[in-house]
Parts: sequence; structure tokens; C-alpha cells
Amino acid sequence: MSNTTARSPRKETLPEQVKREPEVQGQKRNPRVPFQSGGKLSVPPGLIPAGYRGYWGVDRDGQIDQLQAAWYEFVTDSAGNKITANAGKGNAHYLMMIKSEYYEEDMKTQQDAITELEKASSRVAKGEYTDGTGGKSGEGTSLHRNREMG
Repeated sequence: MSNTTARSPRKETLPEQVKREPEVQGQKRNPRVPFQSGGKLSVPPGLIPAGYRGYWGVDRDGQIDQLQAAWYEFVTDSAGNKITANAGKGNAHYLMMIKSEYYEEDMKTQQDAITELEKASSRVAKGEYTDGTGGKSGEGTSLHRNREMG
């Protein structure tokens, strides 16, 4: 028999003035997002306009320059400041956005490249051998036979 007892959930014991007030010092708060509902890099509602996709870019290895070359734009607050989050080690995440049509074009280009690789790896007829890289047998060290039933 166990000596442990079931504990009841803790009750909130915050002072009344600390509890979730709709206003703080006379200013309206943004809608509350429960802590568990989004990651550290979730995007608050309303920051990304309709017709755009948001993306958090990191200011290292030229990624921000690459994003700007792909027509991503910085997301700014009402004062014109770029929306950022700490990425650690002296780096920052920048919230950026791109028109949905350009995002969809980029995703299609990526998917087309993947599809082409998949097609290339399946172009071996029954009974032929490959080097495991998708090409016909060549200089590979290990040969694999296509054993498709057919």
C-alpha cells in the first residue's frame, strides 16, 4: 500500500490587481494568448496582413539577405520598429512576410525538385541494377537490384 496522497490542483492565489485585467494603467491589452498554445516564435494575431505568409528569419549566415532577395519584407509595429525575438548567442529572429502567391511559387519549386528526384530514383526497370543513388549501375560500391513484382 502506498503512502502517497492525491493532491488537489493549486488554486490561483494572485492578488486581485494582478489577475488578468483587460486594461493595464489605462491602456487596453492585446488578446491574451495562453502560454501553452504557441511556441516562443508564434505570431500574434493581426501582425501578418491577409494575403501574406509570416516567417521568422535569423540574422546569421546571410539568411536575412537571402530572404530579402526572395522579396520577404520585415514586419513592423505601429512605430515602424522591426518585430524581433532573441535567438540566443547574440542573434535575433526577425519576423518577415512574403505575399502568399510568391510563397506558393517557392513551395511548388521545392516540391518539383523533390518530385524529380523521386522520379529519377524509380527509373530502374525490373531486373536492372543501380548503385543506390538512383542512377543506372556505375561506380557505386554496392549494387541493388530492383525486385518489383510485375
